[in-house]
Amino acid sequence: MAKEISGSDGWLQSLVDIVHGKRLEEALDALSQFILSRFGVRIWFARMLGNRWSYIAGKISLKPSASEVQQIRLNDSVGLISDNWTALSGTKGSDLVMFLKWLVSSKRDVEDG
Repeated sequence: MAKEISGSDGWLQSLVDIVHGKRLEEALDALSQFILSRFGVRIWFARMLGNRWSYIAGKISLKPSASEVQQIRLNDSVGLISDNWTALSGTKGSDLVMFLKWLVSSKRDVEDG
């Protein structure tokens, strides 16, 4: 993860600082707020239970357009949801997904229930 962070414009390092010392749900909430304030992109997170995605953290859109909602699996049990994901420019979306996959694999307290 260090190589990817050092190559960014600093926002990925901010993510590391934001999640430091937090439980997974708290970290996801803080990241959601940061992404909204920095990029104007609303994201929230869900525990995946079969085909059902159940909210666990983040800034939910009150009226998401079904045609614009994007679900991204982060691992077998946690996913990201956004109603304006394409607003992330360049490689920011893929960089964020890579970071989040690392985060949910290293902080497993949501999955443990």
